[in-house]
Amino acid sequence: MSPKARIALVEDDIFVQSDLQHSLEEAGFRVLFTAATASEAQAYLSQSMPDLVLLDIQLADGSTGLEVAQWLRSNAPQVPFLYLTAQRDAATRQEALATLPALYLTKPVFTPDLLTNIELLLQQQQYSAKPSSEGGKETRPELEQATSSVLQIDLLRHVFFIQKEYLFIKKEGAFERLPLSSLVYLEADGGSHSRLYTRQGDNLMLSAGFSKLLQKLPQPPFCRISRKHVVRLDQVERFSDGHVTLQGMDLPLGPTYRSEFLKGMTEV
Repeated sequence: MSPKARIALVEDDIFVQSDLQHSLEEAGFRVLFTAATASEAQAYLSQSMPDLVLLDIQLADGSTGLEVAQWLRSNAPQVPFLYLTAQRDAATRQEALATLPALYLTKPVFTPDLLTNIELLLQQQQYSAKPSSEGGKETRPELEQATSSVLQIDLLRHVFFIQKEYLFIKKEGAFERLPLSSLVYLEADGGSHSRLYTRQGDNLMLSAGFSKLLQKLPQPPFCRISRKHVVRLDQVERFSDGHVTLQGMDLPLGPTYRSEFLKGMTEV
């Protein structure tokens, strides 16, 4: 949990606003301010800057959360914001995404899911702001790249994402963390599922295509050895021209992948 992270809540429905504020404070966050209009939010933001802003789109007095988002982009681009809205139409969504939010969620949202996403966004913000190894200056990924990676967390569309040394898998509406170091190998299971085998002997099914998962994994230490298998190279116990052994399991080493596998074994 990010200790006392400051969150601004821009929502015109007093009942939704009250429920959200209660949930956030109960979870350990500090609600810096609440606002029901764009002008009110901008006035508060001019005086005190939060760590994260939650925005509804349709606000009181005819203003919108898009106006607040544009103000943030111009005046405080370092502050992430997410939309929490009942607007589901494609036109509104596209207009909102054009402001480059960290996330776009539609109401109603399961509270634990919302809190998980908030915590992950704050963690990513802290990680992005760490001093770089060169020059000691604070760095932040390019806006488009950061937004793209965070959008993978969209609860309505995605079931996993990777953050540093961890794989987060969606289970029963919430994301659970699995260390990448605990994985031994992965296996394609049809066109839309993958199986993950861990050092603890677990066999986990992931509702995500094998190729999509492979694109997100760091290579090395992960390496594809056949059409159906990806292994963690530092878990290899034995290999030959046609097989790779991990935890006593022999997996095929395809000719197409042999060269890359051998190269990877010398790099881990």
